[in-house]
Amino acid sequence: MIVVRADPPRRRGRPVSLKKRQAMIDAAVAEFGEMGFGNAGMDAIASRAKVSKRTLYNRFSSKEALFGYPGSLLSRGRRRS
Repeated sequence: MIVVRADPPRRRGRPVSLKKRQAMIDAAVAEFGEMGFGNAGMDAIASRAKVSKRTLYNRFSSKEALFGYPGSLLSRGRRRS
């Protein structure tokens, strides 16, 4: 499990709980790991995280944004090098 420490900028509307945000990141890591970036889908990530697609898109504007988020696969790969 990846722990998210930095709080992102505030957005309009109800804030996303840390638990939900962590679930989305964990689901994305699992989906990218199993399916690869090209075959991973936001529908599948939302389903794994048990959140709506709207909740996922409210927090992450795209698959690329989710992949590049601190603590995601891309960031983890940079730290290991």
